[in-house]
Amino acid sequence: MNDQSTNLRFLLWQKNVPRKEWLQKVANWFNGDLQRAREILNNETITKKELDFFMDNFHHNEDEIMEILEGDLLSKHNIWIFRENFLFLLEKFTIEGHRISDVISKIGINLSTYTRIKNNERKNPNSITIKKIRVFFGINQDTDLNDDPIFLNMEPIGIVLQKQWLSERIDKISGTEFQRLFPGASHFCAKHKYS
Repeated sequence: MNDQSTNLRFLLWQKNVPRKEWLQKVANWFNGDLQRAREILNNETITKKELDFFMDNFHHNEDEIMEILEGDLLSKHNIWIFRENFLFLLEKFTIEGHRISDVISKIGINLSTYTRIKNNERKNPNSITIKKIRVFFGINQDTDLNDDPIFLNMEPIGIVLQKQWLSERIDKISGTEFQRLFPGASHFCAKHKYS
């Protein structure tokens, strides 16, 4: 893995910047707006002007900045990607009031496996355990939980988290806006036999 957007998202994650503030932080780093920040975090090329602003304001030496822009910070910091992915998924799911022990049981893995992962005892789980996790969270089987840093994703991954995300947004839609959107949503549900 060697891309600027992953390294930038890693820096934000490492600094414990809340995900909802990532766009604003990157906009500040590169002197841009929120749309441009989203583009940068989705792997758009950083312009020379943006890079100059970043280098002048990020307060790191040039070697550190080049590593951010060209290196692989996950490897440099020895991040166990599977562990961070698994804990990220659990955290997002348990925020909704589910106890970790209940979630672990529903996934179908041993509490000892969870403890080993949480305690950073580096040993990637077997394919059966990974499949159970993938099925529980509705994650596409093309996603490699050992190598794909989904814990750095901007958008929710997996059906469970995507439904949760959508539900949270629906609750925030004003009555007027909801009435405007409802016919399309109703048509979609009828067309796909969700009604």
